[in-house]
Amino acid sequence: MSSPRSGAPVAGVLLIAFGLVFLAHQMGWIPDAGNFIARWWPVILILIGLSQLVGGGRRGSAFGLLVIGVVFLAVQLGYLSHRVVWRFWPVLLIVVGLAMVLGALGGRTRGGER
Repeated sequence: MSSPRSGAPVAGVLLIAFGLVFLAHQMGWIPDAGNFIARWWPVILILIGLSQLVGGGRRGSAFGLLVIGVVFLAVQLGYLSHRVVWRFWPVLLIVVGLAMVLGALGGRTRGGER
């Protein structure tokens, strides 16, 4: 029995979201869809990370996407300055790398099997 494609629901939700944004632009509800997307694109990373967590995907990459998405969204909304992110972005790489390594090590069982 084959399992459903794990990326299909996320891709579908993204297509629906983009379609709604562009429809709202066409109807005049959002005057500039380009600026709207440019400001809110980090939500895509957050949604993908959440879907990986809920769907039982790799926790390390899911948390990495969540952290990156939240940081970029905070910059876009003005809660963090670009200067702070530019200074401390290596910390983000370290955290994501640690999450990936710990996730890989945590996936092994006592017998050495996965």
